[in-house]
Amino acid sequence: MAISVVAPVLGHAQIQTPAASPRANLSQTVGLTSVTVDYSRPGAKDREIYGALVPFGEIWRTGADAATRIAFEHDVTFGGEAVEAGEYALYTIPGEDEWTLILYSDTSNWGAQGYDPEKDVVRVQAEPQRIEPFLETFTIGFDYLRDDSAILHLDWVNTRVPVKITVDTSTKVEASIASAMENPDALGPRDYASAAVFYLNQGRELEQAKSWMEKALEEAPHAFWWEHNYARILAKLGENEAAIEAAKASLEKARDTGGSAFGYIEMNEALIERLRN
Repeated sequence: MAISVVAPVLGHAQIQTPAASPRANLSQTVGLTSVTVDYSRPGAKDREIYGALVPFGEIWRTGADAATRIAFEHDVTFGGEAVEAGEYALYTIPGEDEWTLILYSDTSNWGAQGYDPEKDVVRVQAEPQRIEPFLETFTIGFDYLRDDSAILHLDWVNTRVPVKITVDTSTKVEASIASAMENPDALGPRDYASAAVFYLNQGRELEQAKSWMEKALEEAPHAFWWEHNYARILAKLGENEAAIEAAKASLEKARDTGGSAFGYIEMNEALIERLRN
């Protein structure tokens, strides 16, 4: 009698362990432009970082593992240098008193292996700043967000390296407004208010902004937040008495909510006080 023996089939191992430097993806809208960053986040782990693990004066991948990548939806300026829309590797050269930040055309490198300065798109300088408290994990983030700019910062241990990114928001918004105004029947009060606040924040076309905000308030007289901005427009135009009356109306409606009204009570009070002095 024959006996057959079937050996077990051994598959490929599928063991998973945590990454030493977890990958992170960050997306931030600056004005109307999306900026995304893909990078790995090493930890200090009781090591000396700058000047040791990350040497001064040498190309650094600005993170760990694969090169850090940054992508711009539209053209930007990076540290004052014009950069076309697209994706780039972000390299740095750390220094004790000054860093060099590099946007690099080839995003396929593993870390800084194969780095070729001929592929640099721009190089900009940045001054490192001391931060507290100690930051264990390398972090890239955005701060000081404005309609047309933001600060990108590289933070680790007690060091922050900031670089300013600016975008051309005005041109895009103006084109959007011009296109929308060709079909006014399709617009609602929010459209008119948004256009008015944009010009208010730009400090121009204030008569047009005034007209648009008046139209918005005709359709939404309860909108005390828009009425506050209407008062600000009037103040910018030098129509102080009218601005005070608009601020008072906004204040009364804000108080009627029975809550803090998102700070509009205090903002209206401050505006009225300033215009009276």
